[in-house]
Amino acid sequence: MSVLILLCTLIAGAQSLHNGVGRLPAMGYDTFNAFSCNYNASSVLAQAQAMRKLGLVDAGYKILILDDCYALKQRNASGYMVADPSKFPDGMQNFSSSINKLGMDLAAYGDSGYQTCAGYPGSYGHEEVDLQASLPRIACLPFADL
Repeated sequence: MSVLILLCTLIAGAQSLHNGVGRLPAMGYDTFNAFSCNYNASSVLAQAQAMRKLGLVDAGYKILILDDCYALKQRNASGYMVADPSKFPDGMQNFSSSINKLGMDLAAYGDSGYQTCAGYPGSYGHEEVDLQASLPRIACLPFADL
């Protein structure tokens, strides 16, 4: 009898997994692995387009992470991080939209300390500003365009 109850429990549990939630972990691409700090909108967009073409996006690789070095080394006068205009000349919102059109979401590396590993602004002392900046953003990126 206890074997039957165990079997019924396992079958019921397995049936509940067919809801599509949590089928895959969050998967994506991190710019630092290939580019370190040597990337810009063109090189990252080309990477995202290659991922789409190769079927990686359809396989679940849907997050593109800008890992460090995407902002200026100083916050603006209001305390916001600013996307590096030499790397993202059309602004981060436009870049994010380009990534979204490929079926991917854009994310950004952050640091809870004073600086990131590469010496860019961290969030320490700016947590509220970074949170406020990220809430209205489609891609939740904690910086402001110029």
